[in-house]
Amino acid sequence: MDRQKERILELLRRTGRNKLFFLIFAAGFLAGALLLFLSLLLYPAVGVAGGLFVCAVLGAGMAWAVTVILGRVVRVVLDQDKELEKQLNNVSKNARQHVLLQLLQRDTAQDGRLQQLLLQSGLEFAQPYFCVAVMKLDDFWLASEEYSDRDIALFKFSMANIATELLGKRMDVYLVENGMDYMTLILNLKELPGQGELTQIFKEAVGHEADFFGIGFSVGIGTASDGLSSISESYNNALDAVEYRLFFGKQSVTEYDGIKEQESVHMDYPYDMEQEILRHAMRFHNRVKTMEYLDTFLEQVGHIAAEDASLYVHQLGVAVNRALRQADKIQANHLYSMREFSRFMDSLPTLKEKQRQIKATLDELFTATAEDAGRKKQGIVQKVEDFVNENYQNPDITLEDMAQHVGLSSNYIRRIFREQCGYSPMDYLVNHRIHMAKELLKTTDRTAREIAGMVGYSNTKYFYSLFKKQTGYTTYEYRNNPHES
Repeated sequence: MDRQKERILELLRRTGRNKLFFLIFAAGFLAGALLLFLSLLLYPAVGVAGGLFVCAVLGAGMAWAVTVILGRVVRVVLDQDKELEKQLNNVSKNARQHVLLQLLQRDTAQDGRLQQLLLQSGLEFAQPYFCVAVMKLDDFWLASEEYSDRDIALFKFSMANIATELLGKRMDVYLVENGMDYMTLILNLKELPGQGELTQIFKEAVGHEADFFGIGFSVGIGTASDGLSSISESYNNALDAVEYRLFFGKQSVTEYDGIKEQESVHMDYPYDMEQEILRHAMRFHNRVKTMEYLDTFLEQVGHIAAEDASLYVHQLGVAVNRALRQADKIQANHLYSMREFSRFMDSLPTLKEKQRQIKATLDELFTATAEDAGRKKQGIVQKVEDFVNENYQNPDITLEDMAQHVGLSSNYIRRIFREQCGYSPMDYLVNHRIHMAKELLKTTDRTAREIAGMVGYSNTKYFYSLFKKQTGYTTYEYRNNPHES
């Protein structure tokens, strides 16, 4: 916009200078004509000389005017030629890009139309062998928040230039801009590359980019083979290979031949392992066991194809986050909504980063559910106590009856009572029975034998012994001791 304003102002300045010149020229011409007319009347000889002078001035002015006009016409024609040339170059570039995209996306062995487009675009591959490399931005999701689209395009362009410069000494390189976070290079080679040769070149390119901009790229290199028909397969192999940065880390360079065997390893999602992780986190609140199961999960997926591994780890992370959001006291506007968390997990390129995020979410889950777990355990204790308070007179009441009432195992409620109260459910039953016996001894005239039956003891001798052990008094001593209430 500023350049356009400057051009307009410059044009106005030039137009102003031209107008001033023509005004001066016209005034001089009129003055000369008047002088000539007067000279012819008064001094004919002087008039002839003045006439010649005026003619010379007029001729010079006309020549200058013609020169200015022709110069402007030439500039307009040249500008139009440059613009046309620019447009033709863009059309040619777009045509080449279109053809290169077609080469990447489909088999060209029997595609006559594509062969024709290849000729029309002027693309000529001089070498017999082809290999495709995919260069992927490691932290695209984070970079897209920090940098503008233009900056990201600059990083990608810089990376492509560095790689092209390093590769161009050995082969022809064609850049295809076909992804938001990645780009593709089609390599046209005179001979098949040696083992690790391309890897070394790309590692050098990745290192340069990281040093200059602090932006990391990972590279996947497809198989090298002869013929145009091999380009599409090599491209798909390169896309698979670049995803192995999940295991190898950022700025990794992976050749498909090196991961071909692992790429064929698949397994079903370890759902049972996910359930163990969530069970130990939410039900038992055992952090050590939870993390052990998480490590086992990650160990299992570390030996399968990267695409499946990434999907499974993503799925586990979402399951943990869902459990966190469903826990009590977690607000609807929690840091990670399901959509945001899923997007964030997907943006993490390496297994270590995904593992770190899942562990952080599990830590939040432990914190969020700790208080809730305490309330739930207290609720279980209260339900058992209420059951005992209502049924303590039944001499046949057992721990299994209490567990059945709350729908849990007897071992579990025994553990909960020990944890929350410091004694067992059966201890609470005994304490409550003795407490009710004490009340009856103080407030009624019932005999100790009758009271024993009223509080659930059919064996009077056992009741006497238990009462003495719990209170330090016999039933008679307790009833007649004024200090005991």
